[in-house]
Amino acid sequence: MFTRDSNTRVAEFINGAGVGTQKVLPVAINQTIGIGDWLVITAGLLTQAIAAPGSNNTVSSPGSLVPYAVALAPITTGGTVDQDVDKIPVMVLDDDGVNRMLMRIYAAVAADAEQQDVLIGTSYRLARWRGGAAAALWYMMSVTTAQGDVKLRAFSPQSAKGDDYGLVEVGR
Repeated sequence: MFTRDSNTRVAEFINGAGVGTQKVLPVAINQTIGIGDWLVITAGLLTQAIAAPGSNNTVSSPGSLVPYAVALAPITTGGTVDQDVDKIPVMVLDDDGVNRMLMRIYAAVAADAEQQDVLIGTSYRLARWRGGAAAALWYMMSVTTAQGDVKLRAFSPQSAKGDDYGLVEVGR
């Protein structure tokens, strides 16, 4: 299992399936991608699904593209890229829910971000939080269902139903 931080990590070996489809794909220009970052693919090139929030203690959401994969290696690209060189391995998010991410539920009010507040099988908005420092970044599942980016696949046994910002397993 890889981890970028303590709040978001790959939930491997769900239902004994292990990590499913992995690919090595080229990255677009001007990208800084870390292990565990959610990615979209445009014109065959990977980019961040959600830009980091610009100020501390704020949240941002993705654009209109559905997340495609999760980075398995870091990369930083400049103003030009060589598609044969500037590539990273990714875990492709599959529609059958084999590949899942373990992440926290997010709502503006902590008491609204509990397992008991969300439904398995429902699609929710992916979000990215910036804590008290620029490097304190993590992904979470927002309780917002508009333009659902990720589907709630299971409740993590690491959280009780009433835990604020509880842990869940999401996929596509």
